[in-house]
Amino acid sequence: MPDVRNFLNPKTIAVVGVSHDSKKIGRIIYSQLLRKKKNVFGINPKIRSLNGNKIYPSLGQLKTPCDLVVYAVPADVVLTELVKAAQLGYKNHLIISAGFEEAGAIGKNRARILKKIIAEYSLNVQGPNCLGNISPVNNLNVSFGGFPNKGNVGIISQSGAIGTAFLDWAKQEGFGISYFISLGNKIALSENEFLPFLAKEDNTKIIGLYLENLADGKKLMEIAKKIKKPIVILKAGQTEEAKIAVTSHTGVLAGSFAAQHAAFSQNNIIEAGNLEEFFNLLKILSFEFNELNFENTVILTNAGGPGVLAVDFFTEHNLHLKSVSDNIKKNLRRILPPSSSLNNPIDLLGDADVNRFKNVISLLSEQLTKILLFIILTPQENTDLIGIIKTIISFRTKVRGILLVSIIGGKRREEPLSLLAQKQIPAFSFFEDAVACLAKIKTYHDNLKNSNRPSPKPITINLSQKVKKLIRRDLGKTNFLSEELVLKIASLYKFPLPHTRLCNSFKEAEIFADRYGFPVVLKVSDPSIIHRNLAGGVFLDIKTKTELAIKYDILKNLAKKIIIQEMIVPEAEIIVGAKKNSDFGHLLMFGSGGIHTEYLKDVSFAVTPLSYLNMLSLIKRTKISSLLSDKKLFWPIFGSLSSFLSDFPEIEEVDLNPIVLRKGKLYCVDFKIKV
Repeated sequence: MPDVRNFLNPKTIAVVGVSHDSKKIGRIIYSQLLRKKKNVFGINPKIRSLNGNKIYPSLGQLKTPCDLVVYAVPADVVLTELVKAAQLGYKNHLIISAGFEEAGAIGKNRARILKKIIAEYSLNVQGPNCLGNISPVNNLNVSFGGFPNKGNVGIISQSGAIGTAFLDWAKQEGFGISYFISLGNKIALSENEFLPFLAKEDNTKIIGLYLENLADGKKLMEIAKKIKKPIVILKAGQTEEAKIAVTSHTGVLAGSFAAQHAAFSQNNIIEAGNLEEFFNLLKILSFEFNELNFENTVILTNAGGPGVLAVDFFTEHNLHLKSVSDNIKKNLRRILPPSSSLNNPIDLLGDADVNRFKNVISLLSEQLTKILLFIILTPQENTDLIGIIKTIISFRTKVRGILLVSIIGGKRREEPLSLLAQKQIPAFSFFEDAVACLAKIKTYHDNLKNSNRPSPKPITINLSQKVKKLIRRDLGKTNFLSEELVLKIASLYKFPLPHTRLCNSFKEAEIFADRYGFPVVLKVSDPSIIHRNLAGGVFLDIKTKTELAIKYDILKNLAKKIIIQEMIVPEAEIIVGAKKNSDFGHLLMFGSGGIHTEYLKDVSFAVTPLSYLNMLSLIKRTKISSLLSDKKLFWPIFGSLSSFLSDFPEIEEVDLNPIVLRKGKLYCVDFKIKV
């Protein structure tokens, strides 16, 4: 993996494209670097000096080798200068310039040439079409963006515009960053190269990712799984319309939303639903990550209505408020008016003054450890909002837990929100925004705890290379695999089938019925008949030989081969499926099965590889889960399916529908495989 340290803390930097024009990007980057770094060299053959600093005609004239070369020149010039730099032995290149994949046919041709140069000289290239990098912890600004406050959040953003918005917002909200990394078109270096750096970097405690496409989704998940720091991601391109926009910007289609959501969830990445939530999640984690605890959550308010609404929202997001003990209620009665509510939320009433807030916060902070105190304020006419906020701030280090504040209103909330931001207390205009973020952070915490729970051993099927070769030989012969091959695969990978036989004659069906008894099922066997029920190709609950003969004769008109199977009366019907995904490998599906699968749409998704805890979560997210008392029954089926998909990644779709539950056993009644 490329070493990206020289992109984020270079000792010597060359800027190709320095200009006399102070508004040109090359000049802006050069000037910003000079303010904070000594060994910065400007390159422009038409300029000899700039503000007393020598400007060099070419990289070849430099006596000092550079850790990083930055390009802010027209796209065609980039290609020429990059070759020159590569021939001089320079390895690390940051291309700010646009005009590549995002610029139509001409730009795509430039990108093709650029990739060829990178491969020929084994270069590390960031960009093109990016904002650059900023690192307050290293006093570095190799970008044309503003310089943020120093903090603990590392940001990787594919979009420079989103990045600049985030930097501006972070300053307003009072928290800082450790690193800001702009990826642009990701022609070589991507999130997968920079993420491991942030994971090991001591100044970075939280990682934020804004991406429009994934360079390699499976690799990203492998990296994320090993990282112990919170990762918050906002992935654009979830709708077909957005995919078109993303394509024109990066030249790469976005992946499946269902697959990405499952992949992020399984690898404990906190997924933001929108830009505001992305910012808010990072704000809360930056200020309060080490102290977040959800056991002692208490709402304190001067307005009963918002308090009730907050309880509804907490409940909706599976967050629970702490029951106020009798002892705390007894003490609250001494300091609150008789009409105050002493339950959670605690209502201080609309006339609450500074002292009332001070006394209640003091009491709660003394009585409860690891408290999550959520204060909701409304600026009523007699409310000393500034005084109350200053009181809250005074408890910043005294409360054994964390403080969150929501101020509902208009202009009067602006100064209080600013004061809270200065003291790094998470503050919100609407409490719903905070609660939605808390719910996602709690899920993150719960997943970390559950990851240490004991699980059954992984189930794998190890076939010989010879057998795999024989199967692969037959895979390409048809779109949907033949019944013979499906049954062979089912047997080799130990899928739990009911007694089944593929018949070429009625005599074979008759022998099967004699051996296993009635009732039985008859089904046509023809890869071209995808939905057998719709084609009239299935007969259930056949109870006699006479009925068997009649039904067999009918099905012979539809297909040459007929499947006979023992009849399993279902207690529940389940579907398990898999679909190949370009970003993450295979997307797995679990849910209510049978003929009404598409109508019910009671399904959830996961991606491979699937852990036991992932499987339990997958099942619990469906309604049919309530009918399944022993969920570990499905572990062997998912083990078999995962082994099969790992051995044959070219498989496009697998459909086990239905899987029938009967007397504590599972039977894969119908099995389709598409290549």
